Amino acid sequence: MMGSGITPWLLQRLSSVYLGLYGSCIAICWMGRPAPDHAAWTAWVGQPWVSLGMGLFVLALLLHLWVGLRSLLMDWVTRTAVRAALNGLLLIGLTGVGLWALRTLWRAGL
Repeated sequence: MMGSGITPWLLQRLSSVYLGLYGSCIAICWMGRPAPDHAAWTAWVGQPWVSLGMGLFVLALLLHLWVGLRSLLMDWVTRTAVRAALNGLLLIGLTGVGLWALRTLWRAGL
């Protein structure tokens, strides 16, 4: 099955399921509550289950983005050097966003 594309396809589908489920859980948790202030958000994100869930959410989002944008670049950018450069920039950008998110969660009490 090498080169069939089933692994990226499956990773993107699994990540989308997690994104939808966790996003729905977050929305349900905050529905009907008054608008939280910074202290309330920090205390809430500081709970281990929330920060772990958010960390997995960010990881799933980055994985989902990587698979989708990499596929887009493979399909639409025909020049190999340009595609490689864009993939490299994409990887650097997503890594930066992931590190920033990890730092933010860590500061909130991960």
